[in-house]
Amino acid sequence: HIRFELSENDDEPWEDRLLVGTLPPVPWDKSLQSKLGSGSKQAIHLLSEAGWLHRRIEEFIARIQGEANAGSVSRALAGAFSAELASYHDLLCQMELHVTSSKDATLRSLLIHSRQPVRRLYQLAMLADRLALLRGPFLLHSLQRSLAHGDHRHVELVQSLLMQAASPWWDMVFTWTTQG
Repeated sequence: HIRFELSENDDEPWEDRLLVGTLPPVPWDKSLQSKLGSGSKQAIHLLSEAGWLHRRIEEFIARIQGEANAGSVSRALAGAFSAELASYHDLLCQMELHVTSSKDATLRSLLIHSRQPVRRLYQLAMLADRLALLRGPFLLHSLQRSLAHGDHRHVELVQSLLMQAASPWWDMVFTWTTQG
């Protein structure tokens, strides 16, 4: 984990006082600031955020798959999250194909097309953090309560995850009611 801190000297601007973990202070290159336009800064920020969110979701999936006592509901949810990441990877491949084959591709158009997938990654990471310690019916209940959200895109995502995560539970209830 990387931790960001500010050094003790308050006379310097915050960019000059930034420390990364236990490494020596990272100097802020003032010439770099003038060379990057706002679009480049947005692109760097968006790509960094997407990578960080992707890693959070992968860690959530790996944590569930690595647990020896993880139940079928948790494993089904991890599978649903994996499917979402696979669709994200497919989208990245399509965007790469568009960039390499089209002369019209610009950084701004890539930023526009990247916003919605990154927002979806954000929602997945938020749900992963919320559901990290829950198992079984408590996990399903928390997902069901997430349906009371005002954003229809969030509701559609949670419905999809809930249907996949609840499938083993419904199978168990069906088996119990029909076979005893």
